[in-house]
Amino acid sequence: MVWGRFDLLYSRMNWVEVKTLKVSKTFRVCISLQTNIIVVKFKYNIGLFMNRGKMTGPPALQPDTYYHIFNRGINGENIFCEERNYKYFLDLYAKYIDPVVETYTYCLLKNHFHLLVKTRNESEVSCENKTLRISKTLRVSKPDPSTAFANFFNAYAKGFNKTYRRTGSLFEHPFRRVMVTDDKQFTAVVRYIHQNPQKHGFVDDFRDWPYSSYESLTSDKVTRLNREAVQAWFGGCEGLARDHSIFMSDHKFGESMEFV
Repeated sequence: MVWGRFDLLYSRMNWVEVKTLKVSKTFRVCISLQTNIIVVKFKYNIGLFMNRGKMTGPPALQPDTYYHIFNRGINGENIFCEERNYKYFLDLYAKYIDPVVETYTYCLLKNHFHLLVKTRNESEVSCENKTLRISKTLRVSKPDPSTAFANFFNAYAKGFNKTYRRTGSLFEHPFRRVMVTDDKQFTAVVRYIHQNPQKHGFVDDFRDWPYSSYESLTSDKVTRLNREAVQAWFGGCEGLARDHSIFMSDHKFGESMEFV
């Protein structure tokens, strides 16, 4: 922790990667996404600089970006043991994740899950999804999909552990993410996610797996998914169904999936 002139740090930081949060007329909190430094600016231009430690692991989820997100239980343990667990997972997902991402596809299996999402841009996100602790009495909220996912996983793990009288981490850390950058990759990820239950032998036909988005995307049922966008990507509902008749092998998929 170092005290110093705010303008000295101001001149050295890449402000393209900095977000400034207004707390009051005389108080600002600046967060450097690149250097992981918090700057607290007071009335007389004096700052409290706190380096939160060296960043490790994958980079934070960026706004307005498509991602294939997937993870499994720690040591391959099951994260879903009975039907109510799937519903609880999706209910918490709606609470924590829907405000920060647009979801296209999902599949929940016994020990892992897959999601295809697009993070919302900051103008679309409410400020209830990230709480930054500055002191014992001061907290600043800022939208952040990475933090939203962390809160979501923690909430699910807490409920799961309480139900099954277990302790410790439930999910592997960090959760996996692959940026989706073109149409071909998008359609491949959608198909791969839906076909995953068949790949793992849970069902003979992936269309029969009840814990995926396939049925919602090929029907007119009420859904929180962006069904219109997914169908348009495949040229309509019939095109989506036709495309999924081609089974996607790991070799053809092309991403480094390791366990999934």
